[in-house]
Amino acid sequence: MILLIKIVAGGLGFYLIYCGLLFFLQRQILFPRYQIPFFSEGIPEPAGLEKIWLNTASGKVEAWFMPPQLPPGSRPAPAVI
Repeated sequence: MILLIKIVAGGLGFYLIYCGLLFFLQRQILFPRYQIPFFSEGIPEPAGLEKIWLNTASGKVEAWFMPPQLPPGSRPAPAVI
């Protein structure tokens, strides 16, 4: 009986530690900015790319608008935000 309590308590402790790590590391998991390679200035931008700077309460934010390259006469495409 005591062995079963130790196993359950150990499993519960491991689960709580795992949940705590996920809580404290959630920003790095969702936004891995240090793992994304930085592109050099020599790479050309895609055709039709429009950079837009938005002023927010926390500072300037860069947004991109890139219209789809559709053949003439085709139907409009949805926007991805």
